[in-house]
Amino acid sequence: DQRIIDSLPRARHANFRAEKHDQCLPGTRIVILNELEAWAHDPSAKRVFWLNGHAGSGKSTIAQSFCRQAFSDGKLGASFFCSRDSEARSDLDMIFPTLAFQLACQFPGISPHIVKNLKTRPDVAHESLNAQLEKLIIEPLEQQSSLSILIAIDALDECKDTHPSSIILHLLSLHIHRVPHVKWFITGRPEPPIRQGFRTFDEKELTKTLVLQDVSPSDIKHDISLYLSTRLSDVGKNRSGLDLPSIWPTDNEIEDLTVKCNGLFIFASTAVRYISSPINTPDVILSRLCHESSSPEQGAFGLDKLYTDVLERGYLNAPREFKTILGAIVLAVTPIPVDDLAILLNLKAKIITDRLRMLHAILRVPHSNDSPVLMYHKSFFDYITNNSRCTNSEFYLNPSIEHGALAYHCLRMMNRNLKRNPCSLPRYAMNDDELELSEREGLVGGALV
Repeated sequence: DQRIIDSLPRARHANFRAEKHDQCLPGTRIVILNELEAWAHDPSAKRVFWLNGHAGSGKSTIAQSFCRQAFSDGKLGASFFCSRDSEARSDLDMIFPTLAFQLACQFPGISPHIVKNLKTRPDVAHESLNAQLEKLIIEPLEQQSSLSILIAIDALDECKDTHPSSIILHLLSLHIHRVPHVKWFITGRPEPPIRQGFRTFDEKELTKTLVLQDVSPSDIKHDISLYLSTRLSDVGKNRSGLDLPSIWPTDNEIEDLTVKCNGLFIFASTAVRYISSPINTPDVILSRLCHESSSPEQGAFGLDKLYTDVLERGYLNAPREFKTILGAIVLAVTPIPVDDLAILLNLKAKIITDRLRMLHAILRVPHSNDSPVLMYHKSFFDYITNNSRCTNSEFYLNPSIEHGALAYHCLRMMNRNLKRNPCSLPRYAMNDDELELSEREGLVGGALV
């Protein structure tokens, strides 16, 4: 039976334990986490909780902390952290099979019911989303009515969904009445498909909504101030070779930077990475950020100024290949490992990592070249592909032009590297003899695959 469960297609690194998001710093987000805890333990509470917030407001960090606590309490059944940076974790067809796999592994009583449905319909994981939900999640959970758990889906807006109303939310609204002992925790930006999907729940009075923008400004300011104070104090302790002032950062600097953040946790975390970067002098960068002129255009546009500062400080005269590298990282559908990126762009891997050295505040540059470069946050994509926000033409990435450039590099690489029968299959090999993807990558190279 375990082999049948193992046959379920699923997204790797999708549950909360594999997600790279940090947890909330102790002492922060207390009001929100307490509200979530109360909801999770209240049997009379509404079945669905929507944590609603704009980009950079800290939804995924809160979800990470909440899921860890719910898991410790024995309440978390399964979790799926969506991500536009992952082909599998942005694929709607992966959500229900992945959740079913986790449920089967965590609760032995559920596994036989999932196995039974898989034996009856072996391809159900590849059928419609409705069939997946009903056969892999709802029906098995109906057989375990004494099991009171919650299922979490984070960043649902990062999944590719062409429907005018979120299809996942629509299907949940049709079926969750059959499993009243199961709660659903969902986070997402209030984009039109998500809002429309939740209207179905609202009509049935099933949803409790917490809008992060509605949280008390004083609470948010306290949390960001504590985060900045703690993280920047750690910088001073961990980099003993620096000639920092005896009191650093000062209370005034923390206050000024907190005001600059204007409620955006992504601003705070980006600023900390920028200040603490080994190539920067922390007190100089902090002073610069604090003394930049303020304007009423804080919020997302305050973050734009921070992104611009990072780019302009590092690349006042951007190298010719800089936009080529950055465009491939930002616009590739699936993140590309550094070695494969080097083959695609016909550059040395060292040139790529050297060119990205000044962007560690914005990009997660791996230590190993067989891992991909990732954006810390989708807000950087939103900024650098919008010429009304990224006004410096040296950095602005026009999606149409950059996609065309990527297509050119792909064709050039194929012309350079493709050969007949690259996997060296026997002359009369059948479809059943095809190699697994991992084997093909080893023979052909990940860049071509």
